[in-house]
Parts: sequence; C-alpha cells; structure tokens
Amino acid sequence: MRCSNCSAPLPEGSKFCNACGAALSPECRKMSGPELRKATQKELMFIRERVYGVAYEVGRLYK
Repeated sequence: MRCSNCSAPLPEGSKFCNACGAALSPECRKMSGPELRKATQKELMFIRERVYGVAYEVGRLYK
C-alpha cells in the first residue's frame, strides 16, 4: 500500500501517511499499487487541467 499524496510505502490498514501525514481515504486503503497509481494519475490530470485553465484566464486578463 502507498500514500496517494507522496507515494511513500505504508503498512496495510494505515489511516495516515507516516511520511507526509496525509489522511488516507477508505477507498485508497483498499487499493493496491497499480489501482492506486491509476487513481492518483486521474486526480493529477484533473488538477492539472484546472490549473492550466486558471492560468489561461489570468493570462487573458493581463494582456
């Protein structure tokens, strides 16, 4: 099992990450390596799309 925030290895059943202190959702606690990696990549893509959208809008405001 790995932390969805920092990818640190964790003991099974952990509720918090020992490395970064992030709370782990019950869904993440049930996922194994490949499943967790895929879920984390989806979250990162969602965040990246939002950041790029905001940066685009800010750029348009200051032209």
